[in-house]
Amino acid sequence: MKNSLLVLFLMYNLTSCSQAYDIAGVYTAKYGLIQYQLTLHGDRTFIFNSYNKYNAGTPPEPSISGRGTWEAKKNMILFATDPEQDLDHTYRLIFNNSRAMLKRESPENQADDTVVNRLTFLESDIFWVKGIELVKKK
Repeated sequence: MKNSLLVLFLMYNLTSCSQAYDIAGVYTAKYGLIQYQLTLHGDRTFIFNSYNKYNAGTPPEPSISGRGTWEAKKNMILFATDPEQDLDHTYRLIFNNSRAMLKRESPENQADDTVVNRLTFLESDIFWVKGIELVKKK
């Protein structure tokens, strides 16, 4: 009985981790002079950076940034920022109440497999984040 519970527990953890790694990655978008980069880490943390063309350097310095944790529920990503741990002089954006939808597409050479390759913000308390569509880097 203990062994079967252990096996079920391990299988559950493996499937939840595999989903996180499928979703994890770097997503980018460029709208005019502004470029956005969202990095979803496999440990369910994220970093969001907004770059302005006029604030260019090598490497470019983010204009405004945010960080926190993310959670996947079906095709949705829910974001959270803990003001006690995630906010400082560099990371000022609060992503609480932010939600994004994952868009999966089949690669041309593999009809059965799907890969996450887009993420669109549907809701956010940050007015300019709502509607941003980011494409996953390969």
